[in-house]
Amino acid sequence: MPNEETAKKKDKRIIRSPKYPSLNVEMAIEKARAVYEKEKKNSVSVRVVMQDMGYGTNPGDGGRALAALLGYGLLESIGVGEKKQVRLSDIATRIILDTREVSEERNKLIQEIALRPDIHKKLWGKYGNEHPSDEQMEYDLKVEMNFNPDVVKSVIKEYKETLAFAKLSGTTKVEQIDNGAKRDKSEKEKERKERKMQGQMREYTIPASGQSEIVLQVPSTLTEKDFDRLTKWLELMKEPLTSTEPENNVSEAVQNDRKD
Repeated sequence: MPNEETAKKKDKRIIRSPKYPSLNVEMAIEKARAVYEKEKKNSVSVRVVMQDMGYGTNPGDGGRALAALLGYGLLESIGVGEKKQVRLSDIATRIILDTREVSEERNKLIQEIALRPDIHKKLWGKYGNEHPSDEQMEYDLKVEMNFNPDVVKSVIKEYKETLAFAKLSGTTKVEQIDNGAKRDKSEKEKERKERKMQGQMREYTIPASGQSEIVLQVPSTLTEKDFDRLTKWLELMKEPLTSTEPENNVSEAVQNDRKD
């Protein structure tokens, strides 16, 4: 009998899927727009943002929506623990304030954030702009990416809606997105080197595990306040930088805010 009870308990175990956005990118932008209308770019508590998005203080749907906006890069976290707050990112305000009927700049920004969630990066890297049938995608999500079978249809629906809205489906070539990212990286690297040569930046190399190393670049005029911000940011990023485990769909910020 104990063996039967153990088997039943195993059967009831919940398969936790890797993180995925509960909102497609169009819906996420609309939620960000609702936050902008009330808060502009000010830092506010998680509770307030969920209310701005229309979820009240519901930690379920509100938490998942918050995690989606963070995943797309429309929101950014400020502070740690119980003092953690969020605010709209620069890319979010650039999209929201670009009200031109036709805007190539806005389209490129939307394409950029559409591929930021980890699962979107994986699916885009695997299929590009020509994804296979839903049946094949379901198989890949369940077998290769360890998704709960109960959520794969929702993941596929959200992903396809995001590609369609971002105009990444059917006509956009993978190389266009990749080359754009490479150009941005090259330009940033060039700017970084110029600032270093002009004496505006200092660079330190820190040995890391294996044969790798950590490169830290700071302004020549780093203040004590800037240093405090750096240490707080490193503490905030400790888990995502060092952990290989998938994050929960409801962000840690929600859990901390519920303790207030």
